[in-house]
Order: sequence, then structure tokens, then C-alpha cells
Amino acid sequence: MTIQNGSFEDLVSRAIVGAILDVPALREHEDIRKALATLEGSSCLIVASPGDPCACAVGEYAAWVRARIGDPVHSDPQHAHAEILANAEKLERRKSRKAGEP
Repeated sequence: MTIQNGSFEDLVSRAIVGAILDVPALREHEDIRKALATLEGSSCLIVASPGDPCACAVGEYAAWVRARIGDPVHSDPQHAHAEILANAEKLERRKSRKAGEP
């Protein structure tokens, strides 16, 4: 299940969440923990969940989380790691631009 609707922030956040769901061990990396701090709302809760990530997701997002866990996109941890960092950088740049708006 691919979620294609949503804001830029939602789509980029879901890419980060998906990579973490695919390779949960990446949470242990210091640079990934810093990258995860860019997440907000449901995305933040899902990656921070010590147990079942589906318990923190609702509606369409919960269905997406279940589908992603059942059919991971990343089999290579290095690729997932790089995707998380690149997408976190996108979120940071967007937040910086928005913070500078009048």
C-alpha cells in the first residue's frame, strides 16, 4: 500500500517511518536518532514505540504501517540509513524555510 496523498512533510515523514519499520535496528544509531527528532505527530509516535508500531497509528496510516511491516521496501540497511538521513535533511530545510517566513 503506497500513500501518495498528503503534504510534502507527510510524504517525507512516511519515507523515514517506512525505512525504520523495514530496519528497526537503525534506531540504535546516533545519527538516526537525531534524524528521527525531525518527525512530528503520528510519525514520531510510531518510530518511538517500543512495542507494536501499529498501536500508535490510526486509520489509513495504521493500514499503511501494517502493510509496510508485511512487505518491507529496504532489504539493505545501508540504503535505509541513507534514505532516513536524506529525508530528515529535507524536513529540516522545509522547517527552516517555514520558520523564516513572515
